[in-house]
Amino acid sequence: MAPTTTAKFAKTSAVMFNRVSVLRDDQVEIGVQVNGKVRGKIQVPAEAAEAEVIEIAKADENVGRHLAGQSVKRAIYVRGRIVNFVVAAP
Repeated sequence: MAPTTTAKFAKTSAVMFNRVSVLRDDQVEIGVQVNGKVRGKIQVPAEAAEAEVIEIAKADENVGRHLAGQSVKRAIYVRGRIVNFVVAAP
């Protein structure tokens, strides 16, 4: 009985692996925060570089409004998840 159960598990695992690889997206949605508050979401290529993602985030209309007149002290990017801008008045 054990070989049959193992064979079924192996077959099921292979099918699940194939489905996961098909479901991967070329684009990911990333939340953008300014001083820890969510100000927008952006769509970026899944393999985009940090500098590219930060520029796309700055170009977002709502995020840009919150960055206007502020000095960006730090830009934190967690790959595939979030961008956070730490800002202060100049």
